[in-house]
Amino acid sequence: MRPALTICRLAPLVLVALAASCQQLPEPKGMDVRVMEIGRLEQANPNDIVVAPLQFGTEEPLTVPEFELREAFVQALIRRRYAPLALEYVDMSLQGGEEGTVEASYRTGLLDEDAVCQIVVHNYDDSLWDDRKALTVDLEVRMVDPTDPLGPALWAGRLERRFDFADDSIDYASSTVQYKTSLDHIAQELLAAMPARRTEPGFE
Repeated sequence: MRPALTICRLAPLVLVALAASCQQLPEPKGMDVRVMEIGRLEQANPNDIVVAPLQFGTEEPLTVPEFELREAFVQALIRRRYAPLALEYVDMSLQGGEEGTVEASYRTGLLDEDAVCQIVVHNYDDSLWDDRKALTVDLEVRMVDPTDPLGPALWAGRLERRFDFADDSIDYASSTVQYKTSLDHIAQELLAAMPARRTEPGFE
């Protein structure tokens, strides 16, 4: 009878293990990104990146925190081991508009960059931020070869999704700080589907 007793004693442990295995795991970043172009980004392995002024893929007027969104992608690129140039430095070279505005344009290759990160805004809605801490975005990112700006993208992806940050457990100092952190999260989500820069010998 002792083996039966041993099984009985193990049964609760098995149930606990099964219950733990059923807990929902966090969804990997980048799962909602639609990769539009699998180009030669990995082969090119660029280092210095220009994050260009925002482009808009709709004629509908959109209110977008342009500099803050670009800065979020700067930080996301750093996390992917790229070396984006400072936005202030990039904006000094803009042609045809005030610094940081969508009317301004960046002439590819002007700063001897290895690639240009173009962000196309198809939709941006933060009307639910104050009440629900929610952002609805439709963003496209294109990594462009400055030596062939009209050719195929080195990589391109698009993310269309509503993000809800109301349940965020971090105690933010202000809504402004949480808003900036939320933009960082969105940028990281989109670029998670993009190959990271390879830094091992032979790829630098």
